[in-house]
Order: sequence, then structure tokens, then C-alpha cells
Amino acid sequence: MSHITSVFVVVVFVALVCALGCEAYRVCPLQEVDTLVFRDGEYAYRARSPSVPAMSCVGRGTRVDALPGTVTCRNTGWDGTDVTWQCSAELPTGVTLRNADVICEGYSSPEDPSIRTDSCSLEYTLDDRRSYPQPPRRHYDEEPTPSYIRRQTWFYDDPEMPCNE
Repeated sequence: MSHITSVFVVVVFVALVCALGCEAYRVCPLQEVDTLVFRDGEYAYRARSPSVPAMSCVGRGTRVDALPGTVTCRNTGWDGTDVTWQCSAELPTGVTLRNADVICEGYSSPEDPSIRTDSCSLEYTLDDRRSYPQPPRRHYDEEPTPSYIRRQTWFYDDPEMPCNE
């Protein structure tokens, strides 16, 4: 095999591997991004810090069944400092998405207005106003502990104690 053929084979191989395995991302000014879609289980890739989950609920007290699988955030304009986003998700009745904060890493520096679109993540809180059934209250006249839960006490000199030889 000639040297030129070897180089050609290597170049084609590298091009195929990159086409099949390299992640495609866009670099663009944040103001020009119309919509970002965040999915549970995906990650935001950062160049200057470790990757983070694409979505994270930062509030407390939310049941797992209320967490969204997908959140869509739309660019609603520029406030002079940053893009304002309107985020929405399919949530159970009584659960509302609050305090959605889109965080994107600047491409060449933290202050760079251009971003890699796969570097964006979403932090949010959920307002869960659903009502849950309360467990029944016990009355004082009920038996305090069922008989099958009673505790067995063993004494060291008891010949019936397990493993006592």
C-alpha cells in the first residue's frame, strides 16, 4: 500500500468516526436562540467546568411524580443584560413551574455572549399545591401494637437463646 493510499484511508476513517460519533452543536449568540428544550437524563456539556444535568429541580418537598420529563424554554426578549425565558412543561394538575433559570456557558470566556447550545442547563422549582390524603388518626382506645410486632427479649443465660452453646 502506498503512502498516499495510507493517508487517504486514515483521513476517510477519521471523517467517518467524527461523522458518526462527534456531537453536533452550534455556536451562536444567546440572543439569537429562539427555543431550548431540556430533557430529563440529558447533560449540559461545559468546557470550563464539569458537565451538569440538563434539568435540575432545586426546590424541596416535590414528589418524584411531579418532575417533568421535558421543559421547553422560549426566548421572549432581551432585558439589556440577559435573555428572558418563558419555560413550560406538562405537569400534573396543581403543580406549577416556578423560578426557571436558564444557565449557558459563554463560548470563549464566561462573559462571551456566544454560547454552545449544548452547554445550557435549567434550574427550576416546582410549586406543588396538590392535596394528599392524610393517614387515619389512631384513637386511644385502639390496641397500641399488633401482637405480631411485639419484641422478643433474650437474656444471655437463657438456654433457648439462638447460638447459645
